[in-house]
Amino acid sequence: MRHSLVFRLTLVTAAIIGVSFAAWAVIVHRSTSVAFIETQTEIQTGINPGLSEARVKEALEEAFRISGWSGAREVADLQVSLPDGAAFLIVDSKLAVGAATSSPLFNAQVVEDEDGMLHVNLETREDGVAFQFEMSSAHSPTLLDAAGRPWGRLVMLPDPPSRSIGERFAAQVWRGAALWLIGVVLLAMLVMAFVLRRSLAPIDRLTSAARELQAGQMPDRIASARESEFKGLIDAFNAAIESIATTECIRTQLISDIAHELRTPVTNIKGQLEACDAGLIKPDDEFLGTLKGETRLLERLVEDFQQLAISDAGQVRLNLQSLPLAEVVTNILAPAAEAAGAALHVEAPGDVDVVADEERLRQILLNLMDNAARHRPSGLRIDVTAEVDAQSATLVFRDNGPGVAPVDEPYIFERFYRAEKSRNRATGGAGLGLTIVKGLVEAMGGSIRYVRDASPGAAFAITLPRPR
Repeated sequence: MRHSLVFRLTLVTAAIIGVSFAAWAVIVHRSTSVAFIETQTEIQTGINPGLSEARVKEALEEAFRISGWSGAREVADLQVSLPDGAAFLIVDSKLAVGAATSSPLFNAQVVEDEDGMLHVNLETREDGVAFQFEMSSAHSPTLLDAAGRPWGRLVMLPDPPSRSIGERFAAQVWRGAALWLIGVVLLAMLVMAFVLRRSLAPIDRLTSAARELQAGQMPDRIASARESEFKGLIDAFNAAIESIATTECIRTQLISDIAHELRTPVTNIKGQLEACDAGLIKPDDEFLGTLKGETRLLERLVEDFQQLAISDAGQVRLNLQSLPLAEVVTNILAPAAEAAGAALHVEAPGDVDVVADEERLRQILLNLMDNAARHRPSGLRIDVTAEVDAQSATLVFRDNGPGVAPVDEPYIFERFYRAEKSRNRATGGAGLGLTIVKGLVEAMGGSIRYVRDASPGAAFAITLPRPR
């Protein structure tokens, strides 16, 4: 099951935001660790300045040779050769504090682990800040007496962290976090832009095709999209393009056919008049009859064109009413069959009514009769039967003419279509009759179709609604 585009874009957006935030958090964590190490390095850079440590060691050993531990404590109180803020303590062989630069340092606990690291723990210093410190035993010089025996170890302590160091640490962390955040956001925007660009690519193709159509060019068919929303839109657009192309083809063919249909009678009239003017033809009754015949043909063509235009525009005026089917059909076809010398057989229930316009129904049936008589000038037989259900009645009009070839069946209701391609007036009209018939039947709420069966001739089924 494919989810909607909105759901998928929302999911992708959430995933990009989540991954970006996780990446940013990891990067900031690593950046913070680096900043902490750098800050710690900065703090410890000031520990145990070499020159001061050597001088302190020398002063302590000298004082111890003279006065023992009391001398060492006096030196510690004086903080000989130490920079401002530096401190140290002296531990004995048991790591107990024996001397220190300040009284709180006597509370320090010094422990040496198996790796030779000294750990100094203080509850507080002068500024009230808890303090922990560790250093390698190798950096804790041994103090020797006059005989060269060790009597203690010197532990140089770092300065307590100052507020400025904390502020620099915080600034470094925030600066790194901000820079990485900007980078992550830009990367997320690029990824999101790529996803949106790819997802909305069908819209660009549709826009380009619509602009081609606006410029009067017929665009190529657009490849269908995977997204369900765009797939329906593109399929509808392709169908519209095909419909427009078909309509344009029909329009071009229509103009050509109209020109052809009008050209024949106009050419005949012009030729007759020019021959008369040249004295080749006398203006007698035969000449006038020919002109009248061509004029009637022009008049009929114009009426057909007008009727077709009205039908296409959906502006056919109808007087729909309930009509007795058998009676109306017989009254319409009987005189026409007699005039054409055709045998007529109508078989329809006498109590069945249909909703139709009597004049339009007359036009439909006479058009079918005229087509049948044209294709079967002699020996014509017309059979009309009715099939009735609760909602409609289907009138089947059948003749015994040559019928319609299977290759022509799909096109018989198209305008200007004639199975006889020469468009000879002796074998057919302009090819608008069945098109007009179809438009009139549909305007009355019915339908018409060609019926192909084993019986000879052509058969048309006209379905009309019944009164409710």
